[in-house]
Amino acid sequence: MKIISPSGFTGIDDPYEPPLNCEIVIQNNKDKGFSSSSSSSSSSSLPEMADIVVSYLDQNGYLKPS
Repeated sequence: MKIISPSGFTGIDDPYEPPLNCEIVIQNNKDKGFSSSSSSSSSSSLPEMADIVVSYLDQNGYLKPS
């Protein structure tokens, strides 16, 4: 049996390249807060950061009602 591994998989056999123009940036609590196109604060929890991402996706039309 031959095992097939993906090629061009970012972080495995293809290097990670950070985006040049991020649409949203969220830093962890060890950093100095987070920033996005719509809000900023000193620090936030994982649920708060998840809410920021979901809100961004919703406001920019990436989420559709089910």
